[in-house]
Amino acid sequence: MVMAYPSSFVFKDHVVPAVFAPTAHIFYGERVMDLDDDIPKWAGHKNSSEQLPHAPKDSTDRTMGKGKRHKVDERD
Repeated sequence: MVMAYPSSFVFKDHVVPAVFAPTAHIFYGERVMDLDDDIPKWAGHKNSSEQLPHAPKDSTDRTMGKGKRHKVDERD
């Protein structure tokens, strides 16, 4: 495994290749915020731990991802 961050590279027309797209979120049980992005979430390592459900939809929603806007932007 190599940790490579897209911001470390210069891409033509600033388009990040699909090869950099994440295939899973690991150690999701230790997350700081929820993610609603349809990418599999694992309690530990990918395929070696429990797969966790996607972000909860309740009053404590801390989700970032599809369709979410930062609170500052809500006044638009």
